[in-house]
Amino acid sequence: MRLILLLACGLSVALATSNCGASGYGPACCLGDTISQNPGCTAGDVRVISATADHVQTCMLNQPTSPMNVQVVMQTNTNTGSDRYNIGFYASISGGNVQAVSSSTNQCYKAYLTPVCSSNACNQHPGTGGYGPFYNSDGDSCGDSRGIDHTVRNLTALVVKCLDDGTGHLQMPVCTSWAVPGQDYTCNGINDIAPSSPSKCWCGMVTVGNVFINKAPSITCPANINAQCNSPSGTAVSWPAPATSDPNGDPVTVSCTANSGSAFGLGSSTVTCTATDQWGATASCSFGVTVQDTAAPVVTCPSLGPGTCNVEQDFSATANDACAGPVSASCSPASFQTDHTGSTTVTCTASDGHGNTGSCSFLYSVTDNTPPVITAPSSQTVSATSSQGATVPYAVSATDNCALQSLVCTSGGSSVPLSASTLFPIGSTTISCTAVDKSGNTATSSFTITVNDMCPALKCWSSC
Repeated sequence: MRLILLLACGLSVALATSNCGASGYGPACCLGDTISQNPGCTAGDVRVISATADHVQTCMLNQPTSPMNVQVVMQTNTNTGSDRYNIGFYASISGGNVQAVSSSTNQCYKAYLTPVCSSNACNQHPGTGGYGPFYNSDGDSCGDSRGIDHTVRNLTALVVKCLDDGTGHLQMPVCTSWAVPGQDYTCNGINDIAPSSPSKCWCGMVTVGNVFINKAPSITCPANINAQCNSPSGTAVSWPAPATSDPNGDPVTVSCTANSGSAFGLGSSTVTCTATDQWGATASCSFGVTVQDTAAPVVTCPSLGPGTCNVEQDFSATANDACAGPVSASCSPASFQTDHTGSTTVTCTASDGHGNTGSCSFLYSVTDNTPPVITAPSSQTVSATSSQGATVPYAVSATDNCALQSLVCTSGGSSVPLSASTLFPIGSTTISCTAVDKSGNTATSSFTITVNDMCPALKCWSSC
């Protein structure tokens, strides 16, 4: 006695029809046939009427299911009073036609009924619609059935292709097979697949209860984002949440490889978001985040007052870039020095290393409001050494903080030397000096040489 569960591997859901003649019995004929009840091959004495998973679960359309524990209920025609031997059960793993193929080449799940007793007394049940186990009526290892309406088989680790029965439930192509009374054959094990000539079979589709078709959610990512770099430590980029929907109305959670508001470095990055429903079905989308630096550094020129003549002034500036942070700046000219008043335009520039350059300019001026300094002798009084007067030496000089333009001394409207030993006449002689620097600043100084006539008192020379 035997129940075999075979999950076969075609691609189409419809089961192929075969014309099984008097000599066409056998696995290839019967298991390739349909529920059309071809008189020469199939009969409806044993058929599957239901299949139910042991707990609620889902499967993804056209994908393999997770391993399932399924209770299959087969119905034996109540008008069948004789035994049906070596009952086999077959279901398609791939969703296609149930085929009778060898275990070494198929990709099918197989199981068979193990008898639980040796008498059909163990099948007795109160009323119709009851359940009873398969029993051993012919002494072999496969289960048989006689005149009962339902027989149950629990299958473990069943994996089939996820097909939709049109109502959102899993369906699978199945077949049952059995040997006719008086024509039973010894069942030697799971690979001894019934039917064996002459045998019968039934094929059809069965919906698996508690298993629902789960369609993956959908997710739509935001458009690609271009952001301006605004921090050396990364630019915070925000985006709206991806839009999601689920065809089954299940709640959906979304996770992304980066969260909105995360910091991104300079360049291009890809963010992938995944929507997951409560059954674990997923859908993903991606969008790009590009952080670029198109802003020039901000250069700050120095704030300098007027310069001083003959003092070299070095120029420096500071610069800061929104993306690179502080960057170095250089000024042209790098320094300035002059011996007179004047000004020059200084331009300072900085680059951020990303092809952006910023600059600032300022006017640096040297002013001179300081007059020259004249060094002249003090006024003095001397006595005449002759009737012409007295010879008195003197020297006048001038300096300037920038550059001296001229120094002129005059007396009585006439120029006099800046340094001389000159005969001054008796009386007072004033020498006035004027110094002018290159900036036009003027300084004046004067001194008086007084020569006294001592002759009247001393009568020291002939003229007295």
